[in-house]
Amino acid sequence: MFSADVDCSRSACGFKHVVQSRVFVTNMGHFDEVNGVYASYFEDPLPTRTCVGVTGLAGGADVEVDMIAWIPPRAAAS
Repeated sequence: MFSADVDCSRSACGFKHVVQSRVFVTNMGHFDEVNGVYASYFEDPLPTRTCVGVTGLAGGADVEVDMIAWIPPRAAAS
């Protein structure tokens, strides 16, 4: 999530601009923990989310998050 925060700041947007995310988890038994960390980055209303259990992720990661953010027109013009 830190990496996503850095990428968002380069685009003059933040987690409040995320409208959709996909969370890929290698162990769904960790869902509550993943959900807690995920939720700590957002305010209501939360973006739409899909959580998918997978058998493996690149680099041996346990969790991968893919997000789509809406960049406000004012920021996009900069």
